[in-house]
Amino acid sequence: MTGDHLPDHLERYACDVRDLLGLQDWTITITLVDEIDHDPRTGGQCSYLEPYRIAKILIRRDATDEKMHEHLMHELLHAALAPLDYAAQSAVELVPKPQRKVAKQMVYDGCERAVVALAKALVAGIRPPPSSPSAVCTPVLE
Repeated sequence: MTGDHLPDHLERYACDVRDLLGLQDWTITITLVDEIDHDPRTGGQCSYLEPYRIAKILIRRDATDEKMHEHLMHELLHAALAPLDYAAQSAVELVPKPQRKVAKQMVYDGCERAVVALAKALVAGIRPPPSSPSAVCTPVLE
């Protein structure tokens, strides 16, 4: 994994996440940038070519370490879920053309919500915060 002046501790974190997500055979470049798509709300971005196992990740350099952890996890999850994204995008092409734009947006929104939820859980170590009233999980058996 390569990066543009990524601090050592963040490089180690990114490598740990890469390994956790099974991306060891990917070529991943992480670059710190001042802004992404001229949108100050965007903290990270992942572009990938899944068949070639290549990903380019952009992370805003002004993010705190905590936010960088979140952004790195989030963007690496996009790479890990690339096969699902490719399959969903291929399925969208089967939708009649008049509805295709809506179908693409639905796939994008669903994937993004899933990645956000997974990233938050993984960054938190899959532990509920101590102040959480639902710290005990009771399974429902049928």
